[in-house]
Amino acid sequence: MEEAKVMFADLFGKELPADESLETPQDLMAALARQMQREQGAEAAQREACNCRRKPSARAPAAEQQQRDAQGALGTIYRQLAAAAGRLTDAVNRPCASSPGSGR
Repeated sequence: MEEAKVMFADLFGKELPADESLETPQDLMAALARQMQREQGAEAAQREACNCRRKPSARAPAAEQQQRDAQGALGTIYRQLAAAAGRLTDAVNRPCASSPGSGR
């Protein structure tokens, strides 16, 4: 799961909190969702505190696109982790081939 943390940091320029317990791909996705919600909550609180009545800036569509891109990247990471976990499980559960001439 350390690879997943590094991949997340590379993609988004942010690191997951060190106190997150990440043992499965589902744990990783839950941690990523919590972090995104915290960040979105902080941004919303900051916007409300501003009480500015300006027109939406040109940055708003760009921010929405960035959020869609981030969610797409998270989905890709999740699918890659799930596939890797499946391959690992298959490799662990695969019966060992008996060597030729062992009499079995």
